[in-house]
Amino acid sequence: MTTTYADRQRPPQRRPGSWRIEDTEDQLSCLARRINRDHIELLLMCTPEPEDYIPDFASRLVARAGLTRYQAEKYAMEALVLSFFPLLSGLFMSGVFTPRVVSRLLDDLSRVPERARADVERDLVAALEPRIQNQHCLSPRNAATKLEKILTSLCPEALPERPDEELHALTMRQIAEQTTAITLTTDSMTADAIDELIQATAHKYDVDPHIALEMLILGQADVRVTLNLYKNISTTARELFSAGGWLQGMVSEKWLERVTSVRTLGPSATEGYSPTDAQRAFVQARDGHCRFPGCEIPAHMCEVDHIQRYAGGGPTHTDNLHLLCKHHHQLKTAGIWDVTRYADSGETWTSHGDGHTVSTLPDGPLARTTFKQRLSRRQANRRKKAPFEAPRPWDHMSHA
Repeated sequence: MTTTYADRQRPPQRRPGSWRIEDTEDQLSCLARRINRDHIELLLMCTPEPEDYIPDFASRLVARAGLTRYQAEKYAMEALVLSFFPLLSGLFMSGVFTPRVVSRLLDDLSRVPERARADVERDLVAALEPRIQNQHCLSPRNAATKLEKILTSLCPEALPERPDEELHALTMRQIAEQTTAITLTTDSMTADAIDELIQATAHKYDVDPHIALEMLILGQADVRVTLNLYKNISTTARELFSAGGWLQGMVSEKWLERVTSVRTLGPSATEGYSPTDAQRAFVQARDGHCRFPGCEIPAHMCEVDHIQRYAGGGPTHTDNLHLLCKHHHQLKTAGIWDVTRYADSGETWTSHGDGHTVSTLPDGPLARTTFKQRLSRRQANRRKKAPFEAPRPWDHMSHA
């Protein structure tokens, strides 16, 4: 096994970043890029004039390209939005972004007013650059998160609405003579809290999850759990990070009121095999989700894994810990993949099947910030004479 501990590895020399899909010697990657470029060319050929009548224009695309009416209208709208962002159009023609990523970005960009397009496009093009060599491609969610941060700074009115009031609903429906279906709709943080309680109850009383839920509702279980929230204390913004994503608005306010303790997190070590609660919280906040290439299982659903095995001398230090979902944890343990983690929190994964490698970066609020990212934020905020930004402290808050 070549899995290695971070302190023994310096990051690879930082040449200009590249995407794994840009490997010109990999025929599969070349074909994937060509398919992605073909999709952009198709979009460009579907570009309407702003005054074109939608049913008429779409019907022509349906006839000529064999599209459904939905596809025709979707492609035409995306093509029109893309025509407002020429730099992005050129970037997409590189073929490194999948149709799903392109579609997600164009949908979000459709709300950007004309006065803000140039600034948003400039920062988005910079944000979509690879940060390291051989980096795994962005998913639609990753790309949308980058754009959301830019819109929050430059054009908050273009952010999608968050229907906080409409998130919560409870329905009970009888589906058989002696059977009732109960459906609860709520925000992700509350759902995470409920899931934690169910799993803790099931473990404590050795019952199935549905029995555990019934016990909780009927007051037959005595269980407490701790939920981790993360907040930047260097700003007045009240956004929280938890359950693998950012909480805003009323949802954030509700959970801030429930905080029972606050502490500052940082790298740490412990003598035993099991990470401490503080270490688990730090690793979750740093990684954000499973670190295997392309996996987006959120932090609270992942396991904390020793990169270099504990039995082989790997310490229980946050630099030797990362998040893996159960499936990818098993693949690593089985020796199907090896991983090398560097001191900058980047990881390089190597397949034993065909030897190819791919690199990933952490996405949580405690992920390391580069000077390039910090400069980009300063430019986005357009503060001409602002002092150099100090490292951003984060508070870790627990709700028991």
